[in-house]
Amino acid sequence: MLEFSVATLSHPTVLIRNALILDGTGTEGFRGDILLRDGRIARMGDCRAESAALVVDADGLYASPGFIDPHGHSDLTLLADARGLSKLSQGITTEACGQCGMTPFPVPESDLPEFRGSLSYIWAPVDLTWRDTAGYLRALAAEPRGVNLCPFLGANTVALVAATEGRTEPEEVYVEPDELRGLWGITFGLGYEPLSQWPTEALLALGRAAAGKMIELHLRNEGGGLLESIEEALLLSRIPGVHVEIAHLKAAMDSNWGKMSSALARIEEANRAGVRIGFNAYPYTAGSTFLASTLPSWILGKGHAQALAMLREPEMRARLREEHAQGKSFYSLPPERVLVAQVSKEKWKWSEGLSLAQMAERLGASPFDAAVDLLLGNEGQVTSIFFTMCEEDVRQALAHPLGSICTDGLAYCPDGPTAAGKPHPRCYGAFPRFLGRYVRDTGLLPWPEAVRKCTSLPASRLGLHDRGLLREGYAADVVLFDPESIIDMADYSAPHRLPAGVQYVFVNGTMSVAGGKFSGDLGGRPLDPLE
Repeated sequence: MLEFSVATLSHPTVLIRNALILDGTGTEGFRGDILLRDGRIARMGDCRAESAALVVDADGLYASPGFIDPHGHSDLTLLADARGLSKLSQGITTEACGQCGMTPFPVPESDLPEFRGSLSYIWAPVDLTWRDTAGYLRALAAEPRGVNLCPFLGANTVALVAATEGRTEPEEVYVEPDELRGLWGITFGLGYEPLSQWPTEALLALGRAAAGKMIELHLRNEGGGLLESIEEALLLSRIPGVHVEIAHLKAAMDSNWGKMSSALARIEEANRAGVRIGFNAYPYTAGSTFLASTLPSWILGKGHAQALAMLREPEMRARLREEHAQGKSFYSLPPERVLVAQVSKEKWKWSEGLSLAQMAERLGASPFDAAVDLLLGNEGQVTSIFFTMCEEDVRQALAHPLGSICTDGLAYCPDGPTAAGKPHPRCYGAFPRFLGRYVRDTGLLPWPEAVRKCTSLPASRLGLHDRGLLREGYAADVVLFDPESIIDMADYSAPHRLPAGVQYVFVNGTMSVAGGKFSGDLGGRPLDPLE
């Protein structure tokens, strides 16, 4: 069991009065009170006879379980700034981190630049004071965080560290039992090196270490090979004792728009046959990842440092240019549909928020050359936003009963060490956007079902036994939001904006958001699957 090193937090008794309670089950709401005591839900219903140190009048507000983000990347940003306001202000009280195969542990003894390059999407200004899972968990538990965390182990990182030790073949990569102690499962980033080159049989062998836990899977191909990649996910779901979750399900690139209905039909069919497989999705038509990940495998397969060296060679650059002109590799989108989100070098900060087309115009270069120069100028540390999806496919994924809502984003703050760059607005707005724009404004789903997709559905998938529902005895993770005003405020030009309409957020009974503003108190911690 994890030991939370901070002394037991002071949880004042809180009485929430007269809320419209959506308990997370998907059933109709009811008006009532909620009593929070010692970090737990002590009573629900008519609590007029109860007294409390703090009384919150929730008239006009919906009360729901704290939202659970089943796919996030706050592994390091919550160490850089414990507040994590971009998540907390959305009503998120728990995040499953360590996704897409990328985790800041285990840490190799050598070749740290290569390690840093593989984690460019999740990097934050943090000193790595640990080497293994246990050390990372101790760092997380050293002080309260804005949200609870369910950390996963990244299989891509495991493979990278194995390579630094001379174990380069898939059959030489393994997960020791200690590496999973205190973790919720394993994540596979099949769209990223080195796992993108692994055969399915090798994935099956490595995935057996996750028995009794979850495998969250970034599909091998989210575009032309989407349906084939779902079949691969179904093969992994046959590992005994494993539940597979498909990460941020999408049909990427214009030629694949419309495939979402076939993808969902196949997932439905598998569930009817008894296969335990689900998915999550975010409410945007753009995704985000590091720009270098779009390079072809003949470059990326050599490793981060060697890839940069190859880009500096005129003949290699010419070969890449030819492939790119044929639409085969390297961002493969019109340059106006690729935004520069974050760079590592001050010299290139001017490019953040610009499209590749805009950046190229300023440089007086082609978009291709501008993108390559951007990578080289920042040692490969460039995060970008890619507009690859269509609205109808997104709506289908959001509405489907087997899918939960995620951010696929990092916990940031509008000020402080994580306020840099122009990250994807999903980091600040995914859940309010889903509830405000899709549920309230367009009627995509009824409120009870929408809340279920944000709470009990991801909780049941993760194996959280006392969260995701409003029930007596459950952890006091509670959100009070205004259904008339909840909305995302972040956009692509100004992403560091907190949402509106989330009035109160309680994390383990600690009131962290009060009256729509950060209270200054944090109650989040790493959660242990054995608790």
